[in-house]
Amino acid sequence: MSNELSGSGRRGTVMISLDGSISRTSHLEGEEVVMADEEEEHEDEIYHEAEMKGEEKDDNEEEEDKGQKAVNYIQNMLRRNDQVGSRRRSVDYGAMPKGQDDEEEEQSKLAAKEESARWFDKVTDITQTIPGLVAYLEEELGAEEAELYAEKACRAVCKYTLHSVSQWEMKNLILFLGTLGFGDDSTDTYRRVFRSQKSTGIQLLKFNNLGKVLDWGIDNEHAIVLLGIVMGWKGEWEIFGNPEPPLEEVYVPDYGALDDAEKLAEETGIGNCYGQLVLLGYKEYHVNRGKLEPRGERNASFPLMRRAEANGIRKDKTIVTVTSSSKGGSRTPLQTYCVTMRVKPKKKEAQSKVVVTSYIPDQALDMFQLGRLAVKQNDFCFRGPLTSNERGQFCGPVSRYAARIMCERTPPYSTWICAAGFDNKKDIFLSEGAPKWKEEDGEGEDWDAVTTFGLRIWQPSVGKWVEVSVNGYMHEVRETDDVCGPRINNSLARLEHGSIVDLSGVQFIFQDFEHMKLNLPSEETLEMFMGDFNSMRLQCPVSLETIRYSHSIIESKVDWLENEDSSEAAGVFPACGHIVTYSTEMAEGLVTCPLCRVQSKLKQLSIAYTPAVTYGEQPPTHIFNPCGCAASLDCCEFWSEIKIHHPPTPGHTGVPLCPYCAEVLDAEKPFSRMVTGHGVTIDKNGEVSAADEEKE
Repeated sequence: MSNELSGSGRRGTVMISLDGSISRTSHLEGEEVVMADEEEEHEDEIYHEAEMKGEEKDDNEEEEDKGQKAVNYIQNMLRRNDQVGSRRRSVDYGAMPKGQDDEEEEQSKLAAKEESARWFDKVTDITQTIPGLVAYLEEELGAEEAELYAEKACRAVCKYTLHSVSQWEMKNLILFLGTLGFGDDSTDTYRRVFRSQKSTGIQLLKFNNLGKVLDWGIDNEHAIVLLGIVMGWKGEWEIFGNPEPPLEEVYVPDYGALDDAEKLAEETGIGNCYGQLVLLGYKEYHVNRGKLEPRGERNASFPLMRRAEANGIRKDKTIVTVTSSSKGGSRTPLQTYCVTMRVKPKKKEAQSKVVVTSYIPDQALDMFQLGRLAVKQNDFCFRGPLTSNERGQFCGPVSRYAARIMCERTPPYSTWICAAGFDNKKDIFLSEGAPKWKEEDGEGEDWDAVTTFGLRIWQPSVGKWVEVSVNGYMHEVRETDDVCGPRINNSLARLEHGSIVDLSGVQFIFQDFEHMKLNLPSEETLEMFMGDFNSMRLQCPVSLETIRYSHSIIESKVDWLENEDSSEAAGVFPACGHIVTYSTEMAEGLVTCPLCRVQSKLKQLSIAYTPAVTYGEQPPTHIFNPCGCAASLDCCEFWSEIKIHHPPTPGHTGVPLCPYCAEVLDAEKPFSRMVTGHGVTIDKNGEVSAADEEKE
């Protein structure tokens, strides 16, 4: 610690040393003025009086002072940034006021770490600490050759950590080669190779097979030694006699696996796409007189493509500060990504808390964001149901930064989703109204939360809806706004094929890459169905017009019904499935089917091409009720059994939705079989057959 305390102002700088002498330097004149003895005595009296008052404080007051000093530091930094008007700077938590106990604990940890790092110097025979590495060298090189390198290899594994090697520059790598006993000539040759390639520690950690080491021009014998050492850093060999580390280890990705995955994606395309999210319905709706009017593209797809450079993040640390409950909450933006939670005080607590969890980059992950705002932070933008306020502005439940998806860049390319996304300052701010809690089984200050409207997913393996937290864990769906459900087996919300995501009233279905390649039902299947349908030349029993389709199935997925010939376009009564020609007059005037008198309104027969929501190779044979979208029997049965929260409020009973237009299906009869006016039906194989009116 410094032996002087200093403070600066507009007129100059005051310095107080621990022996009591005080000096002042003027900014204007540049002179140093020593205070008179009387002033020194006066300052000493004040100093000792403050000391006496400090001794009278109890422990609780001291703790409150420490917390208040920390909060004052953060608020002063934020206020200073706002006054300057420049880019907001990061808060240096290392400069926050610390108590004597905190400093002693930190020094104790550092001393324990230094002592632990040199534990191998006390070992008589270091080769006995890593018998697996010694056995590997003896098997590959023979006993005599292995004895030449075993001690140096074991010492290298014990001396360096995976994290320290990942920080090596070229000069560190070159110095390391000189400690392995490869001989002067070979070492000089390798050093020239490393200099020409500008190799670093990360390139060294990419060694996960002998071929990669040999590609660097290293002799086979030396390549085996290097590979054994790298395997030791990655934990392949058990180390005996190593004490437990006093501090938690820093995460380091598997650079070798990342390098292999990168080459696999370039050569074969595997891993270039992790899957895709397909929107159920439309990207946007306008609420008009209680009805949703769709806008934009239907069943839009959002592919999750491998990024050129990884942008994933990993949790680093959590800092909790105490702030006065009478003052407004202050955000604490950091240079890294962070999640800021303001926790309101409990009944017996006078102060609220501010919890800041920071994140660090992770080269093994790709991150994608979803939200309402069309900005560069959001990879996929959708607005969902919107209502107009008094000013004529549209607003809805979908957050500006609603969710984020994490994808592993290495096989098996696991994907999971988390609630909330980062804004342009790389920050997520959760107000006091959002349910949040401290994890009881977490290490240190581990906090989690859920968003106001919530993020829910339905997984085929689970078979029920669960809610997803900000950290990406699954919880039981909450029944009220202010209390989150219990966590489910500490499981991340992984996106399996067929998983359905419900994000504030907007639903997506996840399709993995393997099923994307199948592309079922195929374009040929639907084109064949269209051709067979038109070849029947069905005649409408009402208008006596021929019913046919004139569009191409491979055209844009924007509603093609607007471009159809209205005199020949097919219409359907969804409640009974009877097909007729569509006309605006019949759609507005009829409330029952003229053929069977079943109460139903006329809809345009919509046959969409969306493989992600259509199951199997079967052609469309049934009609969703009451929207009029056609699908196969398997598709209709599946989606009529899935109950989705609509509207997106906690505790609301789920309802089935049409996967093509997201309209709520009829509870009693969610779909019906397609029937022509001539008593002809289309079975599940796409073949026409006589209808059994009694069974219908």
